[in-house]
Amino acid sequence: MGCTGTKANKAEGDIERYHQEIFTAAQTGDVKRLKDILDELDRRKATTTKKEVLNMGYREADGLTALSIAAGKKHKPLTEILASCPEVEVNKASLSGITPLLMVAEVGWPDILDILLQRGAVVDSAPSGKRAEDNKIAGSTPLIGATKYNHPECVKRLLAHHANPNHQNQSGISALMLAAEQGFFDCVKLLVQAGADLELAPS
Repeated sequence: MGCTGTKANKAEGDIERYHQEIFTAAQTGDVKRLKDILDELDRRKATTTKKEVLNMGYREADGLTALSIAAGKKHKPLTEILASCPEVEVNKASLSGITPLLMVAEVGWPDILDILLQRGAVVDSAPSGKRAEDNKIAGSTPLIGATKYNHPECVKRLLAHHANPNHQNQSGISALMLAAEQGFFDCVKLLVQAGADLELAPS
């Protein structure tokens, strides 16, 4: 009994250690350390452990996963490794509802966006609930995020995957309204071609 408990405690300790080390790697962009950790996890031959470690949210970062943190910190090589890792859940949202797809769309990496979409990322996922409303991000889809930061290549890919061009965020703002207001003409053109409603008004 005691031996079983000791093994369980050690396993929990290992998971927490790997979790924290991946967090540090994601924050700093340390690709070598991330690869070393992934290799260690593979050698353990426990797929559940690897999946658990990679998809645990970080309390100190709104419950964001390592993939979302790496994207938010603009560490592209590390983001690509995590986005391509089969154990990583590409739709795992933070406590505010922020998904990896939203983070990558806002940063503006169309190639990483492709990886996530091919792996089944939900194209119109958007933060919702009180926490998202308090943070003024409720209803912000990846398309709205890509438009907000003027990333037309990301806008093009999202629309190709049938993103809703008329979705409105919590303030009633659509991607087209944002693009027109900011003078992002490439985004405006793509959105109009995709059927964005020119007469849509803030709700």
